Amino acid sequence: MNLINISLSWIFLALFLNIVSTNVACFTYCTPICCNIGVIQFVKQMGLTLDVTGCAAEFEYTKIIDNQMNEGNYMFYKITVHSVEPSKASKELTLSVAGNHGMIVFKNEFSQNTIIKYASKLYINDIVYANGKLYRIVDIELYEDTKMYNLITKDGTVITNEILTSTICDTEINEDLPFNILVINWRTKHNYK
Repeated sequence: MNLINISLSWIFLALFLNIVSTNVACFTYCTPICCNIGVIQFVKQMGLTLDVTGCAAEFEYTKIIDNQMNEGNYMFYKITVHSVEPSKASKELTLSVAGNHGMIVFKNEFSQNTIIKYASKLYINDIVYANGKLYRIVDIELYEDTKMYNLITKDGTVITNEILTSTICDTEINEDLPFNILVINWRTKHNYK
């Protein structure tokens, strides 16, 4: 699959996995999102986005509910990951999100159980999903920026900088709940079925 990175401030098209639903994502204003070259669409704030469902990775459409830019002083976590599998082809990926952003994290590299964890509570060696495989967090840096996008989607997942993450933030996160239960509760609460 040929992918290109496009700034959230210019195009609001993203790949979503239809296994989660969330509240609001808190991304730095220059966070790239991934778009399949064959289906790039210039989508406005309330436009359609691409959704990937299940293990077969079938494409379907989902909807961006809202995407608001806020200006102020915001603290972001720059998360750097490397593939769990040793490979010369593995590249370093980074993602910058606010501390209250919900990251999709595997309990360990041998488990398929996932939870949503605040970015501010991530640790080195936590496992995330990117590029169709597991990646390990190798560095976390804190920095300040003046713009932040709050993304709300119907399905609540987004691939940013090739890393799968949620769009859940703040009070919707319960790290004790399995990811799939949290999603069901969120969809019911917000009527995103």
